[in-house]
Amino acid sequence: MGSMTERWEPRTEADLEAANTQGLLKETHIFDVKKQPPPSQKNQDIAVDFASFAVDGGRILYGADQPKSNGPTTLVPFDTNGLTERLDQIARGGHIDPPLRIRCQDVPSTAQAGLGYMLVVIPRSPDAPHQVDGKYRGRSDRTNTILSDVEVRRIMAERRERDRDIAAFLEEEVARDPTGQELRTQGHLFVVAQPIRAHGHLLRRAIGTNDWRLWVQGDFRQEVQSFKPTRAFAPDLFGQGGATDVHARMSGWAVHTHEMAPDRHIQDNGAHRAEEDDLLDLEIRDDGGLRLFCARATLQYPERRVIFDSLIVTLARRMVRAALAVSKKTDFLGEWGFGLALRGMGTAFVERGLAYRIEPYDETAVVSYEQLVQDPDGVVRQLLGRFFRGLGYLDYIPDLGDPS
Repeated sequence: MGSMTERWEPRTEADLEAANTQGLLKETHIFDVKKQPPPSQKNQDIAVDFASFAVDGGRILYGADQPKSNGPTTLVPFDTNGLTERLDQIARGGHIDPPLRIRCQDVPSTAQAGLGYMLVVIPRSPDAPHQVDGKYRGRSDRTNTILSDVEVRRIMAERRERDRDIAAFLEEEVARDPTGQELRTQGHLFVVAQPIRAHGHLLRRAIGTNDWRLWVQGDFRQEVQSFKPTRAFAPDLFGQGGATDVHARMSGWAVHTHEMAPDRHIQDNGAHRAEEDDLLDLEIRDDGGLRLFCARATLQYPERRVIFDSLIVTLARRMVRAALAVSKKTDFLGEWGFGLALRGMGTAFVERGLAYRIEPYDETAVVSYEQLVQDPDGVVRQLLGRFFRGLGYLDYIPDLGDPS
């Protein structure tokens, strides 16, 4: 029952009827059924439900009545018009602190035209626990609860440990910089993405050895390139003159430029000596983790060094889409940890002609699967917002625009 309701995505009334016939529409720790949402004057009750499920994630099905906790469940379709907007406003509009991201799925009734059901997906929140009316909310076996101080401290400690893990992954990647000191003259970009609490062979189990290359060059590539950059640049992932080589590694597979050898050491390209401008490498690991390195975060001109913002922003965007590709392939619906670091930027100019001395930059973020789907560029803002704010851009990020 737990695994069913954790991933359940009914599309039709027949799906609901089949689940009900099998006795699956029962209240659990991660699933609840309700006849329909209460009137607007009781929006706070809905907020409590959402905040309670956000600790471990869960689903609420509106349009199913279970009067007794151990009794039968009856499907009761209702008018869902405007409900998605109302529920989203409750989740994000101030009832819950901090705001919560949810997803609503409308299931129309074929038996009663104009009526339907609403499945609300509340993902495990990276910001849990959440408060409603100043009280931290959680869920026991089948009911909502107010979390004790001990429970709140435990959840907060888990969040801190999770954040430390992502920071450690990022630090490890910075230490893996393949360039020697003689070749390290430009700014370098590092991006990590890691599925949290996932199986150690998450991606390896989903893709057979003989199918890796097909997936990397097919569905994975399509997702990574699912948007067109504002400005062309090189090297890019799968782009012309960029990272197009695909090879196996002990940790998984890699997409890289020719100047990055299959084993990640630097090599010349025929008579062309390898330079930092040529170095781009993306590892796709057996556990679903992603590791990106690029040695061209700055552009070196004879008279000055310039921040290569279009490359930094676009490669960060591509990494978020790469994580989404892994989630889709593995059916992983959990949280992702992201980290982004910039090193060796030195004193560099922004497009407007101002020069800044840029210290080493590190930022991490933990996001839900729902955010990957609904707002991938919001993840990029979390990773790069502070960097560009320090360069005088305020809320604007080049090649991403103003926040919507």
